[in-house]
Amino acid sequence: MSRWLRSPGRLAKRGERIYGVSMVVELKPETERLLQEELSKGHFESVDEIILRGIGTRLGRPLSDKPRTESLSEIGRKMREDRKHNVLPPGVTIKQLIEEGRD
Repeated sequence: MSRWLRSPGRLAKRGERIYGVSMVVELKPETERLLQEELSKGHFESVDEIILRGIGTRLGRPLSDKPRTESLSEIGRKMREDRKHNVLPPGVTIKQLIEEGRD
């Protein structure tokens, strides 16, 4: 079992000097190999991203360590723009769709 220090955004082997360490994590060799493989292939940018993706999957909602780049008003504007293209089929009302969803 390897001991890794988790620092903001990267891993360091024990003994390597790093600052801002927030947690010591012990990994099984296979887990360490998978983690390094995912990082080296560029599937994730950081250990934090891997952890947040796993927790988000467990919680059923996405989590991110990246700051929001868009304002809430910009996100709302994009959602309203996307909804403009939602058209009901002829003869179908919203009430009918709601009732169908309840069945």
